[in-house]
Amino acid sequence: AMTEVHGWEETNEVELDAWLIDNGYSKKDKGKVKPQKGEMWRAPVEILGHYCGLDAAATRLLDLELARIAAKFPEMIHLYEREFMTCAKLFNEQFWAGLYVSIDALKSWIYELEQNIQQLVTTISNDTEAKPYVSEFNQEVINQLLAKEPAEFSAKTGKPMVAYTKWKAKLELAKTTNHFNFNSKPQVRWLFYERLFSLSEAEPKIGWDGMPVRKFNKSTQKYYEIWECSIMKGDEPICKVEGNKYPGKDPTFSIDKKILPRLGLAGQMLFLYNECVKKLGYATTVLTEARNAERKYVPLGSVPVSLKIHGAVTGRSSGGGYVGSSYNCQQQNKDRLYMEAFVAPPGHSIIQ
Repeated sequence: AMTEVHGWEETNEVELDAWLIDNGYSKKDKGKVKPQKGEMWRAPVEILGHYCGLDAAATRLLDLELARIAAKFPEMIHLYEREFMTCAKLFNEQFWAGLYVSIDALKSWIYELEQNIQQLVTTISNDTEAKPYVSEFNQEVINQLLAKEPAEFSAKTGKPMVAYTKWKAKLELAKTTNHFNFNSKPQVRWLFYERLFSLSEAEPKIGWDGMPVRKFNKSTQKYYEIWECSIMKGDEPICKVEGNKYPGKDPTFSIDKKILPRLGLAGQMLFLYNECVKKLGYATTVLTEARNAERKYVPLGSVPVSLKIHGAVTGRSSGGGYVGSSYNCQQQNKDRLYMEAFVAPPGHSIIQ
């Protein structure tokens, strides 16, 4: 703004940067020497004071320039002076007050969810169709352990080996443990797409333009195609499923919540299992946040209402955690028991 808007010949950083570099407060970045701005407090008052003065002057001039431009748009002035600032005030008040929660209600709901999850795992594992394949998976884990059996006695001393004792204990534990992880997508795909059901030959999905549908993955910066196939029970198609195919790789087909209820009793139970796990995640996040004794700015027993003004181009706010928190107050589960855990703080009432 100093050079491009105000037309100054140079910014207020030139003198300060030179002092920092000359006095050894610098670092190399891509072969260039740059000042360490975090050390500017060490600069003498005649240099730091001049820097701060120019900074304040440039800010005031920019404010006057923006006010001149904004005068042409009275609706925008109204938006920021009335709507925006009111919204900012409310957001700040909400953050500091927080949402009060009943710790006991959350604990009770978490206990109920954990019991439901355990019961669903047992039901799926003992399902008439799924049980042989869960047993097959568990046996494979045991076989892998058997293949790694160490020597029982030392070849030199003839004494029992500690490694063998540990392996033996691990093996006995493995024989009584269910190793199938219903949270593992690869294991779930193996159970449903390679054992309980099968997939027909996959083909690329064709779009309106007659070409394969392609999408872009921002995280990997790669394009991939959408492929589709049918889930088969013997020779009978159950439903269609879509998957992603990256160049040089086979397509991967997921099992989403729309498909699971159509995949027999095991699929229906896994659908309910996933819902319980999702709810448990919400509950444990809120409980952890409400019991965060290290937090100093929101009352204990409450969760912060952390919102970002104009988080989307439409103008709506966006939810999101602050530093050290993953709680998002705008993405909450609608289960009645969960919602009832949010209560009025002592001395207050909730008006519906």
